[in-house]
Amino acid sequence: MTLSFEKQLSAKLSEFIGRRLLVALSGGKDSIALLHFLKKNEGIRGYSVTACHINHMFRKTSYWDEKFCADFCEKKSIPFISYRADVPRYCNVKKMSFEHGARVVRYRALKQAMTHFNADLLLTAHTKNDVVETFFIHSVQGASIFSLKGITEMDEGLFRPMLDISTEEIYEYLDKYKIKHAIDETNSDE
Repeated sequence: MTLSFEKQLSAKLSEFIGRRLLVALSGGKDSIALLHFLKKNEGIRGYSVTACHINHMFRKTSYWDEKFCADFCEKKSIPFISYRADVPRYCNVKKMSFEHGARVVRYRALKQAMTHFNADLLLTAHTKNDVVETFFIHSVQGASIFSLKGITEMDEGLFRPMLDISTEEIYEYLDKYKIKHAIDETNSDE
């Protein structure tokens, strides 16, 4: 039985033919599911997939997440690179929020990884839940009606193929293939 997750992502695979993909890999359920799916379809769809993990050095378990990602990629024969960045220190020096600083550091490292792998498309595992969360955050912060559009699917070499996929669909996929993922305890911290 083909799951909704697989059907939705399969419909987007034509975007990847002949391309070198880099997946931003946190190790969490969303990015692990995306990377697994892409690797499973790599040979028959004519693209190549690589992965990059950014260790923000924020949690004690961040080194475990980094190792988990490296091990997952090694088992699946996925070219992998990891970067470490002391985001708390960076944010302190630059006087910015952790979320903003982490985003700046993450995309800077992902750009380096794209150069390293000669990738021409970066994929992130933003989901339907992220779209809703972003909308509410922007509306609470007083964003104008024009800036409430939220997360877009394609943006200058960045593709977010999972924006129509829910958390439930991701868990269903992970269960079907018995895929383990890392759990970031800060995700439950409001």
